[in-house]
Amino acid sequence: MRAFKMDFHVHSDFSPDSQTPMVEMIEHAIEIGVTDLCFTDHIDLDYDLSVPQGDWLFDQKGYFQSIETYRKRYPSLKIYAGVELGLQPHLGKRYMELLHPYDYDFIIGSTHTVSGHDLYRKEFFNSQTPLNAIRTYYEELLKSIEAFNGYQVIGHLDLYTRYDARTRKVLFKDYFDWVEVLLKKLIELGKGIEVNSGGFRYHLEDNNPSRELLKLYKELGGEVITLGSDAHGPEALGYRYEDNIELLKSLGFQYLSVFEKQGLIMKKII
Repeated sequence: MRAFKMDFHVHSDFSPDSQTPMVEMIEHAIEIGVTDLCFTDHIDLDYDLSVPQGDWLFDQKGYFQSIETYRKRYPSLKIYAGVELGLQPHLGKRYMELLHPYDYDFIIGSTHTVSGHDLYRKEFFNSQTPLNAIRTYYEELLKSIEAFNGYQVIGHLDLYTRYDARTRKVLFKDYFDWVEVLLKKLIELGKGIEVNSGGFRYHLEDNNPSRELLKLYKELGGEVITLGSDAHGPEALGYRYEDNIELLKSLGFQYLSVFEKQGLIMKKII
């Protein structure tokens, strides 16, 4: 069993899209040898303009009370308090105000909504070519990270591949420049990216982001990497962990990243 095994992208029933109690996730994490577990439940403001009052929120006070309860009950497992924010260019100030009273260890910045459309609902893709959809995604994500600095890593970077099969056929070289600009900016800001194994559960042939994006991030000097399953139920916890350790080693990464009170701790990949 590994001395260190992380899953830094996990959802519980505090998230609007999960019905799994924290305790079930925790007990299964211990069973499969996870040592460091971070709950990153969703807060997504204005997640779809077609939905009145379209905010995804959770009870932050109750969340932190649960985190503290389970930290005491399960001392063998390091439990981190996290949140996954749905980034959009206009939301920075609202997120800073919303999170300010709470002491999160780790914040994922994810783009689920582009041009006012939740990618899951597919309207965004239906109105344009796949290449233009990818371009718009990266342009809006770049604006978001320039407007808001309160996150540590960007989640499932090429999320569009989950929801529109046509984007998977677009050659990486055709949008390489947009990805390069974004990754350079993240590195300049001291931010990282995650390896999210959820892509495989959406019947992709890769993580989100793809091996190509991870390789480019490393070549540009990126070092801050977290591993997460995007699990919404216990069966997905730690998914493809060993495969992704080998992937990162093959690309030249030597460390994984964890965050306590949003401070970076580098863990040697063994």
